[in-house]
Amino acid sequence: MKEPGLVEIKLRSEIPMNSRFMGWVIWNPIQNDFLWHSLDTKNVISTDWIPHPNLAMRFNRYKKALKVRDALNLKGKSVLAALFDSYEHGFIIGK
Repeated sequence: MKEPGLVEIKLRSEIPMNSRFMGWVIWNPIQNDFLWHSLDTKNVISTDWIPHPNLAMRFNRYKKALKVRDALNLKGKSVLAALFDSYEHGFIIGK
């Protein structure tokens, strides 16, 4: 999957252009929570989730978030989302 451009995301979602990109997060839309911690070993895959995106595990690179999501077998169960902070509101945009 091609990484979406941040300017395009802001324009399409009507996010203020001066909003700061805070990172990519892994969002579970069914439970409306965000990946906080993960453990992926030979014998165990464990994930902890949190309802607040500001405390979620963040990834600077889209490809890294995609790799972690897939390694944790979360494809189809979660969404990669861009986290923005406009100093007034936090914005989550799923992709």
